[in-house]
Amino acid sequence: MMKISRALPFAFLLLAVACAEMPKLGSKDKEPAAAAAQKPAAPQITEDMLRTRAREFLAQGVKQYEAGEYDNSQRNLGAALDHGLLTKPEQSRARKLMAFIHCASGRESHCRDEFRKAFEIYPEFSLSSAEDGHPVWGPVYRSVRTQLVTEREAAQTRRTTSFMPLSRGETMLQEGLVKYDSGDYDGALKLLEAALQAGLKD
Repeated sequence: MMKISRALPFAFLLLAVACAEMPKLGSKDKEPAAAAAQKPAAPQITEDMLRTRAREFLAQGVKQYEAGEYDNSQRNLGAALDHGLLTKPEQSRARKLMAFIHCASGRESHCRDEFRKAFEIYPEFSLSSAEDGHPVWGPVYRSVRTQLVTEREAAQTRRTTSFMPLSRGETMLQEGLVKYDSGDYDGALKLLEAALQAGLKD
C-alpha cells in the first residue's frame, strides 16, 4: 500500500507534463496549414498578356533581323507566331522576314512556304518595290504569287463549269480578285465596282 501511494504523485507529475506538451504539438501542426492559406495564388496568364509577349518577340525579331542576327531573329519570330495572337498583318510581317532569312540561307523551299503562309494569312500581303526587286527572294515571292493566282483561276474555272454557273456579278468578282492578286489594282477596282453594280449575294 505504501508503494502505491508513493507512485501516485509521480504518475500525476508525468500526466501533467504530457498535457502541457499537447497544445504545443497541436499548434505546430497547424502552422504549415495556416502558412499555406496565406500564400498568394499564382497570377493567371491572360490572352492579353500572351499577345503582348508575342509582340515583344516580334519587335525583338525585327530588330535582330535588321542587325544581321538571323538565327536569333528566326527564333524570336517563330515564338511570336506560336499562339496565333498577332494580327494578320503582324503575322504576315513575321512570315515575310522568315522567308527572307530562308532565302538568304539557300533554303528556297522553306522560303516559298513562308511566303505562301503570309498570303494565306493575309491576302493583302505584298512586298515593297525594293523588296520585290531583291535578286534573292524577289523571284521566289513572285513565283508563289503567280502560283496562287493560277490556283484561284483554276478554282474559278471549275466553278463556272459546274451545274451552278456564276452570275455576271460573281464572274466579275472572281476576275477582280485574280487581278488583285496579280497586283493589277486598277483593273481589280474596276471589276469589283462593276460586280457590285451587277449584283452580288449578301
